[in-house]
Amino acid sequence: MKTKFMPISKEELLKLPTDVVEDVKSTLEIYNECNITFENGKYKVSSAICISSEYAPDHKFIGVVYANDIFTKEEIEANIAELDKMNWDLY
Repeated sequence: MKTKFMPISKEELLKLPTDVVEDVKSTLEIYNECNITFENGKYKVSSAICISSEYAPDHKFIGVVYANDIFTKEEIEANIAELDKMNWDLY
């Protein structure tokens, strides 16, 4: 079993602003995990971690949210099925 890095529980996630929660859920429909940071007075949700040479004075890493901590197995399977229906032809 993979060790989870700084996980945020569903209860902790729901304490964040509604728009952040929606952004996390939207991201987790595609990715297995996402990161939440706080910088320059705003929350940021990302599927990747970026290292910077400088950070804002209020920069804080909030933690990682994992899809299987937020969605049920059935919801994850439904998200995968929706992705499979999409046309990924980018050319």
